[in-house]
Amino acid sequence: MDSKLYKEYYNLNNSQLSYVLRKLYFKDLNQFNDIITTFKKSERYELDYIFRIITEAEEIAYWIVLGEYDNYINTIDTLYARLKKANKSCDLLPIYHIVANAYSKINQNNMSIDCYMYIIKHEKNKKQSLFSAIANHNIGHLYRMNGDNDTALAYSFKARKMIDEFPNGDLEHDSFWVFNTAEISILYLEKNDLKNSNHYYKLCKTHLPNEMINLSEASFKEVEMRYHFQKRDLTTLKKVYQKIKQKLINDNDYPTLASYALTYYNFNIKLNVKISELIDEIKEIQEYTKDKATYKDERNILMIIINYHLENNEPQAAKPYIERLVHKFKYYDLQLQELNSKIIDISSEKIEYKKNSLQMLSHREKLQEHYNENLKKNQYIKEVCERLKIIQNLGNDIMLSTNLKELASKICNNLNNFSDINNFTLLSIDRQNNQLKTEFIYDIYNDDNAYTLDINKNNNIQEFLKLKKVLKIDNLYDEPRVTNFLCTINAKYTMYKSAVIAPIIFNDEVIAIVFCLSIKINAFEFLSMELINQISIFIAIAINNLNRKQNLIKIIEEHKNTKEHLKKLNQYSKDLSHKDKLTKVHNRRAFDIFYQNILSQKIKNKKSITVYMMDIDHFKDYNDTFGHLKGDDILKKVARKLNIHFKNSGEFFARYGGEEFIAISNFNNEENKQKSLEKAETLRTAIEKMKIPHPNSECGILTISIGVACINKPSENNNIYIKLSDKALYQAKSAGRNCVNQIILNS
Repeated sequence: MDSKLYKEYYNLNNSQLSYVLRKLYFKDLNQFNDIITTFKKSERYELDYIFRIITEAEEIAYWIVLGEYDNYINTIDTLYARLKKANKSCDLLPIYHIVANAYSKINQNNMSIDCYMYIIKHEKNKKQSLFSAIANHNIGHLYRMNGDNDTALAYSFKARKMIDEFPNGDLEHDSFWVFNTAEISILYLEKNDLKNSNHYYKLCKTHLPNEMINLSEASFKEVEMRYHFQKRDLTTLKKVYQKIKQKLINDNDYPTLASYALTYYNFNIKLNVKISELIDEIKEIQEYTKDKATYKDERNILMIIINYHLENNEPQAAKPYIERLVHKFKYYDLQLQELNSKIIDISSEKIEYKKNSLQMLSHREKLQEHYNENLKKNQYIKEVCERLKIIQNLGNDIMLSTNLKELASKICNNLNNFSDINNFTLLSIDRQNNQLKTEFIYDIYNDDNAYTLDINKNNNIQEFLKLKKVLKIDNLYDEPRVTNFLCTINAKYTMYKSAVIAPIIFNDEVIAIVFCLSIKINAFEFLSMELINQISIFIAIAINNLNRKQNLIKIIEEHKNTKEHLKKLNQYSKDLSHKDKLTKVHNRRAFDIFYQNILSQKIKNKKSITVYMMDIDHFKDYNDTFGHLKGDDILKKVARKLNIHFKNSGEFFARYGGEEFIAISNFNNEENKQKSLEKAETLRTAIEKMKIPHPNSECGILTISIGVACINKPSENNNIYIKLSDKALYQAKSAGRNCVNQIILNS
């Protein structure tokens, strides 16, 4: 030992001694140890109580570097006891700060907070010293470690208020201001307040002193790590961690490395990353930081490794880590000794239990897989039902409208609910002029300009007119012929990446083309393609209706000056609007007109009418069994059979919709009840006698149910007859079908 240096230090007063010892600690650790050891044998150590406290305080740092945790703990406890006995007039606040920091390293946060509270209470000149500000800041940090972020934030802002009262420009002040700002940013991140966290983080980066860049970089990286954790961005989180790790290894800052590795590990666990994916990294950190990390960090790293191996039934792999944990921390974790003996003597019974647990877990995972599959199936069924509903609604619209553009707009809006469509175009084919014409176009990126193309001059168009089925292209770059076809229509369509192209076919001839485009690859699912396929059928009907309408208009224009032709056209138009196309009986529209006329007559003459509502029993099951063509044939037969019973004056029969029929007859008020019931029974029997096989019917043959509404006194309520007959039909259905139910209203 350098005796000259020893004398120089020995003769310093107590206020200077702590400062020079700390400088020596960072400069030459061996010489530092020699001087401390000699001090403890000196006369001054025995006589000067404050000298003894300072010596022991500086010795704490030495024990932590050597990994001598027994000596470390004993020295802290001894030093804290001496501080309590010391003269309060002595300036021991720096020593209290050392003790508080030492207690925090062994996870005794309450003891550490007590020491910092003492500093705050006994600081004599708060405006010229950073001790109180540092104490408030560190208390906030400890509360954050305990999970109390609100209290932590309060103490951090107390520290900030004190810092703001100090003059700027001092490195110690500026550096501490940066650390405090970083702590506040982290606390706001813990509270999920990204806006305030980002604000304070930017303040850190903006006001970071050049002298502090290397020292503070890890702190800012912690803020950055927490930010990406809150964003659930695992990829960026890993990159930031690797940068911190490499820097700390290069700087030999292993205590900080252990702390950041644990933070990174906890973030990954919270983001549901498996421990098996992290264990190699934790083992690497354990090798780097062995005997160099803080007490609690090294203990936590060892416990992660031990628990991983025990949970995977690997006691031998866990054993060396347990032995190290027991040996190093035996005074503070008495349960670890017991744990060691239990693990070494793991019984076969426990191993078997572990195997059974794994089997149960595997079974549970299979059940979860089945559950997830059922969820997917239910979702698929739900989507199918929604698409069927769309098809049904569009079918109704088509029956009521011949406006092609209006219909195409409705189709486009409905498709957008299920697929990300950026372009929907309907092109009709004019065979007479050999042209392809735009009927409707929706495009969110390009102008919706209509265009006409000559079919004979373009081979790409001719090829697609031969298309007989829906074409789904997940990536247009893989289908140059489709891309060429789209470019023929509009050169700007090269921007799209996936498509569905559907031919509109009527009488085995392509009469139009629909295509849906998206800028995304794989934008159209199988269900979307099927939906477009079904909708194309309705578009074909709509175009055919439009052509029929146009032909009708053309006929009217050609023969508008000829009365005979005009009568024929009127009759044709009347039949078209008043006759049901399938059954050739009156349709609902014709019924509504007759119903209003007959009702007004009966009210005027104070007479009543009878309304029959008839429905084919189990018709949907018949369709499902024999097909829609057979179902259509049944509708025709039933309509013809029922219609012949309503040929008298004042009687009317019509198809009301689907498998429902409606009729009107008139009897005298006295015989209304009995005659209407007999007539209804005659109708029911007539269908029953047809003996049309129906395996899903209770009788084995096709039957009908009838609801009869009789009102003895005419009512001005136009809907009362329809409502009562419908109610009677419902009651007949509820009574078992193939029967008649009558409702009589006297007033």
